[in-house]
Amino acid sequence: YWIDVIPENAVEGIWTFEADFIEQSVVHEFLVGSEVSSASDPGEFPLRIFPNPVKDELGLLDLPIGEKMIRLFDAQWRILFQEKRSDTWMDLPVSSLESGIYFLEIHVVGGEKTIVEKIVKI
Repeated sequence: YWIDVIPENAVEGIWTFEADFIEQSVVHEFLVGSEVSSASDPGEFPLRIFPNPVKDELGLLDLPIGEKMIRLFDAQWRILFQEKRSDTWMDLPVSSLESGIYFLEIHVVGGEKTIVEKIVKI
């Protein structure tokens, strides 16, 4: 995985991080600026998924409050993991998965919010 520090004087907006890793291109978009805070935009939540790329265990932090359905799909959109959770964090073991691209879906039960993130397993 990669770690980078964004300077305090960075221009606000959407930034894109791109890297090639084990013959696969990884692209991650992120926001810089005050609008990232859930306090200023209650429709968003500050979900953190790490590390990505992942080897053994994927950490999920700051999940939305309330019941949510968490699913992991392979590249052909077959469900590999499915669980209803009410925690705001979880560790998802992925060591048994083959290297490749996966998709993590988090759906707030009873709500309109669904997030899908691309996960790279190494």
